[in-house]
Amino acid sequence: MPTIPNGPARRSFACKQIAAIDRKIADLTVLRGELDRLIEACQNGMVAECKILGGLTLPINAQA
Repeated sequence: MPTIPNGPARRSFACKQIAAIDRKIADLTVLRGELDRLIEACQNGMVAECKILGGLTLPINAQA
């Protein structure tokens, strides 16, 4: 975790952190939309039979 600056730099630091969070939220929102479309594209919504979604799964130890 980065060191939090003292004085006026705190506001700048906080704004940068908020911007980073907003970018991550935007990226995750796009990813969710793509996954929703993949689910719809799979055979009648049968996720268990969907080869596309099967390729996206990670081993349990790799997920964070």
